[in-house]
Amino acid sequence: LSITPTQLAESWEAHSINRNISELTDVTFAGFRNDLLSDAESMAPSTVTSGAVHESSGLGKRHASGGPSQTPPPKQRRVEIKEEEVTPRVSVSPLKSKLSPVPPTPSSILKGANTPKYEERKNAGATVASYNPHSLAPLSSSSTPRIFYRQVEKCRFMFTTPQDRANALNKRLVEFGKRIQEVYNIKDMYDVEEDQEVALARLENVGVPRQEKVCCIGRICNEAHEGKLNRTSLLLEGSRHQSNGMRVNLDISPLLDANLETRSSFSLFPGQIVAVEGINASGRKLVAHKLCEGAAPPKAVLTAGEMKEFYKSEKEGMKIMTCAGPYTTMDNLEYNPLSDLLQQIREEQPDVVILTGPFVDIKHPLVQSGNVEIDVGEGNMSKIPHEALFAQRISALLEQLFEDEEGLGTQFVLVPHLDDAVAEFVYPQPPLSDRLPKGGKQLNLSSAEAIDFGSLGLHHIESVNRQPGQSTAPKRIHCVPNPCTLRINEVTIGITSTDVLFHMNCDEANGNLPPGSRLARLTQHLIQQQSYYPLYPPPVSNARNSSVNLDLKQMEKWSMECQPDILIVPSKLTTFARKVLDTTVAINPGQLSRGTAGGTYAVMDVHPMKRSLWEGKEEDVEIDDGVQDRICVEIKRI
Repeated sequence: LSITPTQLAESWEAHSINRNISELTDVTFAGFRNDLLSDAESMAPSTVTSGAVHESSGLGKRHASGGPSQTPPPKQRRVEIKEEEVTPRVSVSPLKSKLSPVPPTPSSILKGANTPKYEERKNAGATVASYNPHSLAPLSSSSTPRIFYRQVEKCRFMFTTPQDRANALNKRLVEFGKRIQEVYNIKDMYDVEEDQEVALARLENVGVPRQEKVCCIGRICNEAHEGKLNRTSLLLEGSRHQSNGMRVNLDISPLLDANLETRSSFSLFPGQIVAVEGINASGRKLVAHKLCEGAAPPKAVLTAGEMKEFYKSEKEGMKIMTCAGPYTTMDNLEYNPLSDLLQQIREEQPDVVILTGPFVDIKHPLVQSGNVEIDVGEGNMSKIPHEALFAQRISALLEQLFEDEEGLGTQFVLVPHLDDAVAEFVYPQPPLSDRLPKGGKQLNLSSAEAIDFGSLGLHHIESVNRQPGQSTAPKRIHCVPNPCTLRINEVTIGITSTDVLFHMNCDEANGNLPPGSRLARLTQHLIQQQSYYPLYPPPVSNARNSSVNLDLKQMEKWSMECQPDILIVPSKLTTFARKVLDTTVAINPGQLSRGTAGGTYAVMDVHPMKRSLWEGKEEDVEIDDGVQDRICVEIKRI
């Protein structure tokens, strides 16, 4: 990163203080490295220089001679780079025609750094993380899975008044408080008899003074309006109906004292709904003796009849691939990482591929310039919207894939991102859709007849190599909202493309946690809070975080109704695949591209259940699917 040893030492000192880290290990180094890269990106200039490139290339297949695909090094180019800083001009060719490569603008992401190039990457195909507790063998594509997900109803978003937002927050606190009370068997103060033994003290409203131990349910808040949550700025907020919205200071010092029996680990963040057992003698400060950090939702119900429908033979299983954007490097819009990923799909032919955004990244310097143009012939350039860029770079590659592989049965699931230029900037996020109805509108421009303005071009993929009226064939492209809970055969998968792990990591107060448990702890919060985004308020937009426009009136749409078998949480934090809360396998596949370098993607092999577990049983008998014991996950470099 071209920094001096003194600067490196100062950066480590600041990182260790902010993260409450005492030593540098393999686990803590990953977070320190991410902070260094984020700080370097925030110092990057916002303008890039333009170049004129005299070369064209086709959209043919990339063939690999065994092993993972590698992007070949670029051919010799004649490049004329101007000295002055100007707005770059990006050339995009029409659909199904030769594509002109984007000018190779010099990288301005890490100023003065030896930035690695995607074409020069090493160890492509290497495994960086894995989960395979029972040493299962990889699977091949076996069958056509059935994908189930809830269709999103159209609604008006961001039309909420302050009263609506307050009502939504209070409703969430009351309803989830009842769930915590039920799971931990917390009795009301008037329902508990003197001789009855309970695990926790009697339930009391927040702010009511008591000389004995009580249990209060409330939301964690930050006493300071700005800054990171810490151990001295904790507040517990009660509901409006029972506690009149009262807030009291939360003293967690007994949890940190090694000489007391109350010493225990904890992890708190703003918006978290918890149950606290302690003493509130004055009515203004609750001294905590025990913390309950939420309650996981119930598992999805699976019956023997459904298993008979999904598995016709014991040999059937599923291969699922997943990755997250950006899908192109920050110095061009050629989408080479996506092309290499599709080459891997050609070779492995998975049953399902889950792609999470951003697909057209609004943080990309060439997209931010707003000068994405198309050559309409005779050197005339015409600007195109972001939807046309998506059609040229995403839809065209997917369409070409199904044209080249006639018998390919892979189904794609597309999840939008808040940084997508082609999606709504609101959470929860509607699925990707055309801006104009009926597949957009074709403009009467020379050499641009195949471009549908206002359309993402995804509707063309369904008809490739299919006869008209072939309605029995499964759908190839599934556009789902962000977040979503879908079911592929018997496997329940929870997905959110928003980097909620990074947001919570930046605003968390913890203590007495075992080393190496940070990533599992953050993922566990999502399940225990039954929410894909339990953090409130969301972080302020800055160089490290993107703002999240929460539509609190639609809060129920990002709730987690059941505990998923697989939880996909793409993040800029270290990639991982591990089991949390006994039955859920959490996966961070990483990003397909990082700056100008390559990234990672994940491959999941879900082995079938043994027939003896469900064969011969009644149709309505519930079955434990045990996905955590029959799945192997590998996170690989692109």
